[in-house]
Amino acid sequence: MKNSDVVYAWANNRIANTQNLRTDGSNLYSYALKIGYTDGHKKVAIDHTSGGGSFYSSTTSRHVSLAKQKSDVVEKP
Repeated sequence: MKNSDVVYAWANNRIANTQNLRTDGSNLYSYALKIGYTDGHKKVAIDHTSGGGSFYSSTTSRHVSLAKQKSDVVEKP
């Protein structure tokens, strides 16, 4: 499974995981950091990137970029 598959599963309320990215269908985690969640019917990505003002790692930034593609809303941490 690829990271993009995990984000697709999150967007469709399914459980999926790779080594460093996982979802329970409602929440999306990069390592142990929550980078996305479901707010009612909307998917919200949390912008943990340098541009979002909350940089953690290059890998997390890549995960967040994938999440932004499937989210309805992007919020600052």
